[in-house]
Amino acid sequence: MKTILFNAMLAITMMMCSCEKFTSEEESSKPIPGENNVGLEISSKDQVKKVCKKVSFGFFKDDAKAGTISQTSDDSDFGAIHLNLAAGTYEVVAIGHNGSGTTMSSPEKITFTSNKVTDTFYYYGILDVTDGEKTTESITLKRAVGMFRLVIKDEIPEQAKKIKFYYTGGSSTLNVKTGYGCVNSKQTEILDLVKNQQVYEVYTFPHEGDKKLTVSIDILDKNDFTIATTTFSDVPILKNYITKYSGKLFTGLSGGTGDIDIDFVFDPEWAGENEYEF
Repeated sequence: MKTILFNAMLAITMMMCSCEKFTSEEESSKPIPGENNVGLEISSKDQVKKVCKKVSFGFFKDDAKAGTISQTSDDSDFGAIHLNLAAGTYEVVAIGHNGSGTTMSSPEKITFTSNKVTDTFYYYGILDVTDGEKTTESITLKRAVGMFRLVIKDEIPEQAKKIKFYYTGGSSTLNVKTGYGCVNSKQTEILDLVKNQQVYEVYTFPHEGDKKLTVSIDILDKNDFTIATTTFSDVPILKNYITKYSGKLFTGLSGGTGDIDIDFVFDPEWAGENEYEF
């Protein structure tokens, strides 16, 4: 068993200990016959359940998808995977997330239902399977997303019912070979405004390099009409970091003006948090 370390990226490990059916691309409803010869271990099942409600595994051979396995945290065998694979070399993908579902077209293109990005973790590696031998691998999931966190410091008006985030500069598609976003996405998240709730969060897969976000925020009434808006430009976003903007959102909400203070706060579950005030 590996020790869990939180460093530049969150590493999560969970022990897989029971059997799981493998969905083949050729026979989508039938398990692969024969004795299980491959086991994957991701350590600390309980730790994974705290941050991921779903885990999906994909196996690729000769540039084609060989099959997938999906689990939810409600499954009695969540975190356990043993299967039978034909001899050969496979690319292995593992995705931990909190969305409705994921599509693994290839290791370079992992997408999510409705392009909704949640807190997401990934693994990519090469697995060699030999005839007559059992293969056991221990794998580590790393966080793939950056978070934009908005902290509202003034009172939310009664007529304000929803908050809409529209942001560009990130990606809703993940390349697990690089661990970074791979398309230029236009992302939208609409969240209910809750009385006395001051913190609202959205996620994206940052691009490799220093690409920044533009985040537009609309406040909607009960009829989904915009009653106030503001935009933040050049928002830093990094994988496994929280970018926190805090300030009075409903005081002079037309332009997002004001002094910005930058701070760095260490968070043991994330690599760090960059703070900005508006």
